[in-house]
Amino acid sequence: MHTVRIPKVINFGKNALGETEYPKNALVVTTVPPELSDKWLAKMGIQNYMLYDQVKPEPSIDDVKAVISQFKDKNPSALIGLGGGSSLDVVKYAAPEMKKEKILIPTTFGTGAEMTTYCVLKFDGKRNYCEKTDSLLIWL
Repeated sequence: MHTVRIPKVINFGKNALGETEYPKNALVVTTVPPELSDKWLAKMGIQNYMLYDQVKPEPSIDDVKAVISQFKDKNPSALIGLGGGSSLDVVKYAAPEMKKEKILIPTTFGTGAEMTTYCVLKFDGKRNYCEKTDSLLIWL
């Protein structure tokens, strides 16, 4: 048997970014510096959010742990990955750990990170492919 997992909702088209309704008290996770993230957030029209803009390129599990430790007690309604594959990968791992919904918004072309459940993170300095999902378990 073969299975394809893709996001349950895909918004696209002219002004999809601005027409999407975002949950209140969401945590936006990005690598984008404030001068650029402010522009993206304005286009989104998002209100009432928290921002974590410290994700590094080629993130590690320590980046994920930093997001979780800094924001778990603030109880965000959802995690929004905004940016390239690094931001999306951190959110893909952190959201299930925090038992939160994830929203992925790619701002770069080429990684396809928004379309898979897999993420690439460094563990002990080595890049690893991992999957964090609680939607399906198959025993062979």
